Amino acid sequence: MALYQGDTAARNPLAAIRLTNDGESGLPPGIITLYERDKAGNVAYVGDARLSGFPVGETRLLAYALDEKITIERDVAQTDRLATGTISGGVLKLSRIVRQTTTYRVRGPAKEPRQLIVVQRRLPGWTLTKPDAKGIDISEGNYRIPFTLPGGDQTQTLEVVQEQTQQQELRLVDGAADQIRVYAQAREFDAKTREALGKVLQLQQSVAEAQRRSAQVDAERQSIVQEQARLRENLARVPANSDLQRRYLATLDKQESDLEALAKRKVDAEKAVETARDALRTFVAQLS
Repeated sequence: MALYQGDTAARNPLAAIRLTNDGESGLPPGIITLYERDKAGNVAYVGDARLSGFPVGETRLLAYALDEKITIERDVAQTDRLATGTISGGVLKLSRIVRQTTTYRVRGPAKEPRQLIVVQRRLPGWTLTKPDAKGIDISEGNYRIPFTLPGGDQTQTLEVVQEQTQQQELRLVDGAADQIRVYAQAREFDAKTREALGKVLQLQQSVAEAQRRSAQVDAERQSIVQEQARLRENLARVPANSDLQRRYLATLDKQESDLEALAKRKVDAEKAVETARDALRTFVAQLS
């Protein structure tokens, strides 16, 4: 039997034996020395194993040496996908399935079938979905997964999959448009939810457009104010009652009129922003 613990030896498992205390008393901790008898009856030392206190009726796996006849490559990958999405009280409630897949590629002895035990860390709060959990032991926070090597040169593959469902919430009133756009196209959601998210996007765009027009008014006003500062500075340098002075004064007078018009446009622009926001808030509030 072989016991693979990737944190102990990444490429090779440990040769191990399964030991059951079926005697009448427990055994104290200590070192067990193991010997192997071949077909010819010859006995050879194979290794030592450390044994902790061993009560009656317990079974232990004792590793005693590196098994270089078996080589293992291990890859870990993680994926994240949407599962469901519902809207309640203006909040998009999402569930995502996070999947971690550990792939073991195992090559054993060409002429020797082996029983391999793969020690896989058990992720707290996650569910083992592959292989079937039936017949898999859990010890010290790890899965112990049995895997049979039939013998031969072909590489055998074992996939261990753990999944966790994660819940997320997104307030639609102030949710990022790019994020909502992704969810509005998610086929994992039903048509009603996608349609509602599409409408939220349209209302957000209306708010953004109203804000753009308001910002444009501010930019125009700032440009005029800067130009007025330049003209007043120039006025201090030109002769009184000169044509240039009169031209500057006429320009300043027109700019004051422009500023008054911009002030009215600003009021209208701010009202448009608030109206657009109210429409968004009203629509989102009634979503359920």
